[in-house]
Amino acid sequence: MRNCLADDDFVFPQCPVCQKMEKSKKRLQIHVSKRHRPRPTYRYMCPMCSKNYQQTDHVRRHMARCHGVSRDQQGQIQKLPIESFSNLATLKH
Repeated sequence: MRNCLADDDFVFPQCPVCQKMEKSKKRLQIHVSKRHRPRPTYRYMCPMCSKNYQQTDHVRRHMARCHGVSRDQQGQIQKLPIESFSNLATLKH
């Protein structure tokens, strides 16, 4: 028989930064890593259309879906300092 706590006895893990409550420790770890990590100082840019992303995998997925370029044909993805983008509103997440 499984030992279950009453709903009133369960304590949800809480974010130490913003006090958001999560359903599990794992979800709290994901929340903290996504919401409270330092912002990157660089971006990765698609060589075909200049769209930019935070991760190389996002650029590679974009190139495959939007430009039909398979991963083995993509080559090196360019890493650029975030200051090189004049319009910050165009940055993708």
